[in-house]
Amino acid sequence: MKVKTILDVISQPFGTARLLSAHSTLRRAKDAGLTYEQICTVFPDAAKYSPPQLEGFILIGEDLVAGDTHFDGCLMPDAKGGC
Repeated sequence: MKVKTILDVISQPFGTARLLSAHSTLRRAKDAGLTYEQICTVFPDAAKYSPPQLEGFILIGEDLVAGDTHFDGCLMPDAKGGC
């Protein structure tokens, strides 16, 4: 899985940048007190997602960026806990 993740990043570098940019932008909008409707007006692509979906993206993103959450990319660890 880790190799697949590395290949995803290499083959889609703009995707990684978009994830970070979207998280940062939405978090700043939330911190500024914008409502869901206001966020959707300013960022029309956000309207595809429900308020709980956007909130979940922001919350998970905050933990990932802070290093509080880590998905090691291993679906089925071996007996030693590795992939």
